[in-house]
Amino acid sequence: MENKFIGSQIEREFLKSFLDKISLFPGEIPSFTQIFHQGSIIAESINRVESEKNSLLHSEILAITETQKAIGSKYLDKCELFTVIEPCLMCAGSIIKARIKKVHYFLSSEKQSGISSISVENIYSQNSFPELTLSKNSEFRNIVKTFFKDKR
Repeated sequence: MENKFIGSQIEREFLKSFLDKISLFPGEIPSFTQIFHQGSIIAESINRVESEKNSLLHSEILAITETQKAIGSKYLDKCELFTVIEPCLMCAGSIIKARIKKVHYFLSSEKQSGISSISVENIYSQNSFPELTLSKNSEFRNIVKTFFKDKR
């Protein structure tokens, strides 16, 4: 599951976009998602949970919705999703239902409640399940840890 994206151009550009976006929403959970369709960014979003007081507005859900509108399909099987934090189970369900083929993330869920925690039995019962890639990055980790430390 570890990956070749560490230090890559994609990761550097993702980090830059992430830093630009979180500076616009200082009280928001620092989660950022980009979706690529056939090699180009088609959607990106930051969490809006805190700013909108809505627990459904995770960055993954917002980016999936934007992508589905842009390509005019509920199926995103030609898409790859990049996100800071491992998608939670709610987002995992949306990713699976949208049939996104690859999910790349930079921080794993510390509570074992993310997409990688879905049991093998549940994975095989789905019509599709994305390839998962974890690229550990200390910069993302430090930003997220600092946010939650300051919040508490």
